[in-house]
Amino acid sequence: MISTDREGQYTKTQDLNREILLWINQRILSLVIMYKDLGDDDEWDDEYLKICFPRTFIEDNGIEKCLRILDDIIDILQADYIRRELKLIYRYVLINIVEHFQCLYEDAKMCGDEELCNIYFPPVDEELVKKIYKEFGYELKKGEEKKSGDYKTEPELLIKYGLEDIDGLFWDDVFDNTEIEFIDPFIEECIDKIEQGELVPWDLEYYIDLMSRPTKERYYKVRPLLNKIYEEIANNKANQIINTYIHTDTKKCLNKEELLKDICLACRILQGSKESLKEGENNYNTYIRDLLRNKGYNVSDQTLRGQSESKKQIGEIDFEIMETTEIPFAIFEALNINGFCSSQKEYFINHLTKLLDNYNPIGVSISFLVSYVKCRKNKFNECCDNYKKLLEKSNVIEFVPFHIREHQQTEQYLYCLECNYLCGKSTFTVYNIFVHINE
Repeated sequence: MISTDREGQYTKTQDLNREILLWINQRILSLVIMYKDLGDDDEWDDEYLKICFPRTFIEDNGIEKCLRILDDIIDILQADYIRRELKLIYRYVLINIVEHFQCLYEDAKMCGDEELCNIYFPPVDEELVKKIYKEFGYELKKGEEKKSGDYKTEPELLIKYGLEDIDGLFWDDVFDNTEIEFIDPFIEECIDKIEQGELVPWDLEYYIDLMSRPTKERYYKVRPLLNKIYEEIANNKANQIINTYIHTDTKKCLNKEELLKDICLACRILQGSKESLKEGENNYNTYIRDLLRNKGYNVSDQTLRGQSESKKQIGEIDFEIMETTEIPFAIFEALNINGFCSSQKEYFINHLTKLLDNYNPIGVSISFLVSYVKCRKNKFNECCDNYKKLLEKSNVIEFVPFHIREHQQTEQYLYCLECNYLCGKSTFTVYNIFVHINE
């Protein structure tokens, strides 16, 4: 499902809020499917495709990529998991599909074709309307109804006309209406700053699908310079924090409890510093790696070892903490988590499997699996509890969990779970660290 800015605020009842949100998403879903079915019938005429995709996007990516995006949007709308963030091209496509059918709806309405109107924008389900009116106290007794033309005092008006367009009762916050004509001037201004060595506080990759071809080509030319600026800023920030908070040790005695404490400290520092970092798993990993190095640890860069998940290529570990230049003491692997739907659980277990098995052919006994959790703060503890329950009942190939314990943290948004696994006669320890990144 797609969230709205007001998701959870329609009424004071969470179950009813979800039912309203589900109804909105089902309505959007019917429009996307209708658009796709009509496109399939017409074999995707270019002009029809341009209804919801920018011309340059079609030319650069082809019809197949556009159809994959439509299928992705359908999957998102059908899912139980609520998405609070969407790629800009997805938002753009959704806005244009809805507005396309709005125009058709208005034409049908002017012609008095009520049946066609109901196909484009069916009226609100009567049972849902009754629940909404009961929640708001809008129910009226028979004989006391006054024809005011206000849906708050006339339930039948909400049933017949409610939510009929994008500016309807619940639609105000469904989409960010991105004006494509403003994107190129905005990006061009940012590129001018980058060429002068300035940092821009926006992730320009977010807009890349909607840039014109000349602007996109100019951006590709400055992208290496932008990455260099981000790297220099991250290094300066890390050095500043290290000089303030961390005493560098030239010789580090390796101890797993001490290493756990230092990795948790690095994660807490990351939480307080992420506004100055470019968003992304690799950037967070690099930041933590540099903090550990300045703490005195011998930390490798990304290491090729073992097998990939497909077993057709060499696996790539985020980094290792080394006992000597050749012998690893512990493995560090990280991933992004956005919730606890089935795909996210599978994604997490896949990372855990790779950490214990694919990426660990020599049997390193200590591993750190750091999850950068993107969710609302009030959902963080619930998310961690769910992953704890998942770990308690999940075997990882031949690795059987036999002891799981929580490590107490003073901070609210950092959670550590130690899991011990038995494989044959060997014992392996995985520290699962969950770090809240943003809402």
